[in-house]
Amino acid sequence: MKKYTLKIVLILVIAISSYAYSCSCSPDDDVTPGGFNPSGFDVVQSKIAFVSNRDGNNEIYVIENKRALKRLTNNSTNDSVPTWSPNGNMIAFVSEQDGYQDIYVMNSDGSSQINITNTAEAWSSSWSPNWIEGAPSWSPDSSRLAYASHRYIWVVNVDGSDQTQLLAGESPKWSPDGSKIAYLLNNKLYTVDSASFTDRKKINSGYLDYCNEMAWSPDGSKMVYTFGKNIYVVNADGTGLTELTENQLPATGPSWSPDGDKIAYATDTDIWIINADGTSKTTIHQDQFSVGDPYWSPDGKKLAFITLLNNFQVCMMDADGSNFTNVTDNPSRHSFPAWSPV
Repeated sequence: MKKYTLKIVLILVIAISSYAYSCSCSPDDDVTPGGFNPSGFDVVQSKIAFVSNRDGNNEIYVIENKRALKRLTNNSTNDSVPTWSPNGNMIAFVSEQDGYQDIYVMNSDGSSQINITNTAEAWSSSWSPNWIEGAPSWSPDSSRLAYASHRYIWVVNVDGSDQTQLLAGESPKWSPDGSKIAYLLNNKLYTVDSASFTDRKKINSGYLDYCNEMAWSPDGSKMVYTFGKNIYVVNADGTGLTELTENQLPATGPSWSPDGDKIAYATDTDIWIINADGTSKTTIHQDQFSVGDPYWSPDGKKLAFITLLNNFQVCMMDADGSNFTNVTDNPSRHSFPAWSPV
């Protein structure tokens, strides 16, 4: 019987003990020619960051538009959940380089890696985080990051200054205009003003108020979220709740197309696309293995995703499901694919 636990498995992969070998905290300047299939990777000026243990433990790599596979981090601990800044110049990620789980920021080429949460320095303080829950979320101007630690939402400047605990919650997501932060609290969906941290509003209500995952529409007017097996869309003010799907299996990883017209998501071994108004639901990929984390390319022409094929691979296809390509093409584990925004 198929299991729909790909995301849980990916988290467990990151928790695997790192191998002991000599390394430093600087990026590897040498490209890696082996275990990389550039076929189909033709989106102009695009990059995909992802996590792989192909060199011993979980490190962050980037594929640079048909040219090379480059390793960005190089240390003896696990690095995970790379997240591009909106301006495309930086990547935030979670690492245990300093003995605790912290958020680091580096340039998109892997240089200038800094610890911006500095748990080790603040360990004696009652407000100090020491466990990062999920991926951090960038503010639209690339100046701040919101993240969750021990079921509280925090905000920190990109240089590590002004680290502030806001309120109880998890999975923060900054709105595209920067005015609000959406988050989950006891699996209920809320928003809060990102400047004053007031005006908290519960978005979904009634029997559909349980939320697993959410994402803002590109224009910030709506949010998509999962509940049980299905996908729902709701206006940012909580009105207009619409059920988009009636699935037989739980839906995961809803992702808006760049133009906001379509939503991609996964159900076990299938990847689907549906119009944002609920029409034209189409299976664009049926896999032999579990799939997850569909992400749109910046121009909306392609999707990258994870499949359990050959021990977790980053794959790619056109938005209509054609031209399937195993991009990483390596027997090691790969996870958390993320397209650069520019």
